[in-house]
Amino acid sequence: MGNHRLSYYGIYFVIRFLQKLKEFGFQIAMDDFGTGYSYFKYLEQLPVNIINIDQSFTQEIHKSKTRAIVQSILSLAHSLEVKILAEGVEDPYQVCCLKNLDCHYLQSYFFNKALTLNHLLKEYSEASNEKVAFKNDI
Repeated sequence: MGNHRLSYYGIYFVIRFLQKLKEFGFQIAMDDFGTGYSYFKYLEQLPVNIINIDQSFTQEIHKSKTRAIVQSILSLAHSLEVKILAEGVEDPYQVCCLKNLDCHYLQSYFFNKALTLNHLLKEYSEASNEKVAFKNDI
């Protein structure tokens, strides 16, 4: 069996497996989009719900070329009806840029450190017992 046929059957297996996970309610994310092996063809083939923009783009969004690339990724995702998560958001400028570009989710220590499930549930239950105000105009 040649490499082409093996890769075809490999991707077919992955697609079927991901479709089954979606049937069980899982959300499927394509990580580090724009780097490495995140091919555009996978967006067509895989049942992806979320595209994660690699932090290398987020951290350089102050550059006009990088901002144009991020804007293009977001536009593509919106056209495909896929959500976007920007990784590595580190400062208010990045938050504002990504918010203005209609990015769905932002991920970083800027908002909170990584938590175990138990710590997350504890913090969530404590916050829900208090009156919490959110600031929309970051």
